[in-house]
Amino acid sequence: MKLDMQTANLICDLEYLIGRKCFNPKSYNGWTNVEGLLYRYPVTFQRIKDGDKIKAEHKVQYAVAEEITPEMVESLRYKMGVNELYIGKGLIDILNEIERRYGLDFNNLEKEYQSKL
Repeated sequence: MKLDMQTANLICDLEYLIGRKCFNPKSYNGWTNVEGLLYRYPVTFQRIKDGDKIKAEHKVQYAVAEEITPEMVESLRYKMGVNELYIGKGLIDILNEIERRYGLDFNNLEKEYQSKL
């Protein structure tokens, strides 16, 4: 898979689906009296043009005014204490493995998908 603008946006969309599945069983919602809270885990990435580190609480695409670049996607990570999970690189590896295993081409699939929008 070639990491281009379309596949970079696909990876950001997939990251959002994963990131919003965090759960804290120790939290409490006083409005609904529900214990436990599902929330979006913040993702950090580096804006390549100026090196700024950005923390996104929503979709990555909403955190920056410019287009998402492949370099930004490669820098997507979850900070967990002193550890970091490079979710962008992990999703790239997953898509590459799916392509290899099933003979798919995500670049062509994304072009086809975008043409239908």
